Amino acid sequence: MSPQKPLRVAVTGCNGKVGRHAVDALLAAGHEVFGIDRQPPGRDDINSIVADLTDYGQTFNAAGSIGWDILGDTTDHAFDVVAHLAAVPHPRMFSNAETFTNNVTAAYHVFEACRRLGLRDIVLASSETVLGVPIDDTITYLPLDEDSPRRGRNAYGLSKLLIEQIAQEYAHNDPELRVTALRLSYVQDVEEYAEYPGFADDLDHRSWDLWSYIDGRDTGTAIEKALHHQPRGLRDLPHRRRRHRHARPHTRPRRGTFPRRTRQRQAR
Repeated sequence: MSPQKPLRVAVTGCNGKVGRHAVDALLAAGHEVFGIDRQPPGRDDINSIVADLTDYGQTFNAAGSIGWDILGDTTDHAFDVVAHLAAVPHPRMFSNAETFTNNVTAAYHVFEACRRLGLRDIVLASSETVLGVPIDDTITYLPLDEDSPRRGRNAYGLSKLLIEQIAQEYAHNDPELRVTALRLSYVQDVEEYAEYPGFADDLDHRSWDLWSYIDGRDTGTAIEKALHHQPRGLRDLPHRRRRHRHARPHTRPRRGTFPRRTRQRQAR
């Protein structure tokens, strides 16, 4: 198989937990990375611009960035792919209204700027919360998959659900648009694993997200792989590790906490 062509990738939220891992993975794969964030990145291996994505003018300018310093300018088709990772990353970090407004407004601005600038390849950091997290016994079936019913149960989850809907509408309106939405689950760094053995002592404490997580390094790998997803339109992909945050096998805690919901989807 021939090697993948290096791409020019804009990464919004390049300073965040997911953003840092994405930049590392993209650079390791040989891509050119351009960072977009509210603060300058604490690294010198990428070019970047400071922009508040809740301001459309700043978003449009950033999404058209080419060159640097006095040679910099704004132009159409500046990037091969835009990885939109910027967001308030979890509930109650800010007020519900701020979380919702920030996430939805920034996403709309990114999609609209990409439309006007002719950028038709977008990788989107979505969330498992669009599937009804926090999970309770109203869940229709387990395990969850990309066909599970969507439900926004808090301001953060609702913001992510509406962002997927924004992506869907833009994809409907432009048959050439490709959006790959990765539904990331509880992103963790290596130093955070020390607390995991204790989770097995109280399974109900983490049942609200079905004990799922993903290593931050794997998010970077997933984002890099998503650059090469070919079909046009919107594709939603759950992304989590198959091993849960405790020592017991997968199905045991599910059957104990949600005994009537643990079943396999019927073959289609």
